[in-house]
Amino acid sequence: MRNNGLILTLAASLAILLLAGPAIAQEEGKTDREMRKEIYFWLSQRGGSDVAAKLKDAYTKETDTELRKHLLFCFSQMDNQDAAGALMEVARNDPNSELRKQAIFWLGQQSSDGALAVLKELYTTEKSANVREHIIFSTSQIHDSEALAFLKEIAKNDADTELRGKAIFWLGQSHNGSALDFLKEVYASEESASVKEKIIFSVSQLDSRAAIEFLMEIARGDESYELKKKAVFWLGQSDSEIAQQFLLELIEQ
Repeated sequence: MRNNGLILTLAASLAILLLAGPAIAQEEGKTDREMRKEIYFWLSQRGGSDVAAKLKDAYTKETDTELRKHLLFCFSQMDNQDAAGALMEVARNDPNSELRKQAIFWLGQQSSDGALAVLKELYTTEKSANVREHIIFSTSQIHDSEALAFLKEIAKNDADTELRGKAIFWLGQSHNGSALDFLKEVYASEESASVKEKIIFSVSQLDSRAAIEFLMEIARGDESYELKKKAVFWLGQSDSEIAQQFLLELIEQ
């Protein structure tokens, strides 16, 4: 009975939107868009799978991009697989790249089963570097070992050095215990100076003695003068006593 009541409420709300929305919005001093947003959000807070299906239908029929973005947000607030499935469908198939990026963003904020699998699938098929960058960010928001392993894979093997740099950046923000060892490994085999610079920055974000010692190692012995300077710069931003002592020793040499 409760589900039937919800569906009736939903149907009535959508009917109001279609038939009387502009007039009601004007009477309440709101735009039609604002009123639609409120109703879509209200429904997302109260519904399950049946409501998700109705909101998917609303997404298909909406022509206003801002409202479609709002519907994606509403899906992200619904704790059920049908709403997650709606986000996955948009991320995979919507012809509007901005909407696809928005769906990708919300997938990264969810704990739904299959979200990471979809992001990994999209990364392998996506041609737009900008969209792939959004996939990397969303992956960084999923805090589990599989997501971390995917970031490491991109950081080590992607043909696009900019995207490798993005993955390296988010590894530095993860504060995961295995990140430093991985970044040191990549640094040792890396040929691109720009990627090495990104590794130095990411290491500087790992607040540990071992990270400081690795920066000191680069500052002492790297073949590249420019990379040594980068390491010294980030050591200078640290509050670590060993970093400060090291810099004093450099000055005295």
